[in-house]
Amino acid sequence: MTEPRPIRLVFWNTFLLSPHPVPGGPALPAIGDLAAPAVAERATAIGRALGERFDIAALAEAFEVPDHRRILDAWGSDSLTSASGPGRSLRRGAFGFASSGLFSVVDSLPLVRSESLQYRTRGSYRWDADALANKGALLIEVELPDGRGNLEVVSTHLIFGTGLLSGPQARDKRRRHGLRMEQLGELVTFIEAVHRSENALAVVGDFNVPAVDPAFPDGADAQYRDLVARLEPLGVADVWPSHGSGPGPTCGSPLDDFVDQRDPDDPMALVDPGDTDGRFVAPGLVAQRERIDHVFFGPGTTNPDLAVTSARRYAFPRPEGSTARNRLVRLSDHCAIGVDLV
Repeated sequence: MTEPRPIRLVFWNTFLLSPHPVPGGPALPAIGDLAAPAVAERATAIGRALGERFDIAALAEAFEVPDHRRILDAWGSDSLTSASGPGRSLRRGAFGFASSGLFSVVDSLPLVRSESLQYRTRGSYRWDADALANKGALLIEVELPDGRGNLEVVSTHLIFGTGLLSGPQARDKRRRHGLRMEQLGELVTFIEAVHRSENALAVVGDFNVPAVDPAFPDGADAQYRDLVARLEPLGVADVWPSHGSGPGPTCGSPLDDFVDQRDPDDPMALVDPGDTDGRFVAPGLVAQRERIDHVFFGPGTTNPDLAVTSARRYAFPRPEGSTARNRLVRLSDHCAIGVDLV
């Protein structure tokens, strides 16, 4: 009897940050940290990279509908469905709030339901750039093949904090962590209300919660332990400790191409050294690599044997000659986290 093929799921913060202060108007220029370089070019390349590898993609920082279209057009499949939300709004006048940036794509599987939540917790308009986006969560429910039941994928992108005015408030790690935990509380309440226990559940996202942060005043793993404890009532577990390799950093300098960790058998996939302190730095770079993107998973009552069998990181390099490659050498400043479900 032939084993059913794995379902390949990925979460990726795509760094398609191109703020449009006025809806339908021009984007801000990619100067400093306000906007990312080569957004349209990278959106096309991101769609092409994902379409070659994954069945379900939950994306963050894909803020604008034209970039959604570029991803779908480049994917290379005629059987795509997608969902996004929460969207942008005009509650602060003409300039409004940006969308959540959450966008999920399903290839050749039925997408049977979607739900979204906008967080009430926003942060400070003075200290936190994230307060100007409609942060939240996006749930999609996908019917799996071969009678394996359904899978719910809930994606989120929690507040990072800082990015506007400088000062002790902006730098206060406890304050920023507290905001993330408030958003997590809203996330868990939302999932408990809409999750169907018969379905398997994946909770994925850029949680901005590092697995290890030696500079955090309450302990290097205190923030991560809070994250795990908040999600525990959902019956999900972080897949990286059991199925990943090494500390698994997902974010570093935009000029860090992670090439020192590339898998010789799969040039887009990464491997980790034996070092497990979670705080190693790429040669010649100052920026610390951190594991802040996470995938949590738990089976449902109708598919109790559905399980994660592998977890990998992917860093897709941009070709030489790409627009503004001197500012960003990969397709995103984050690695993608891909898992196989069997």
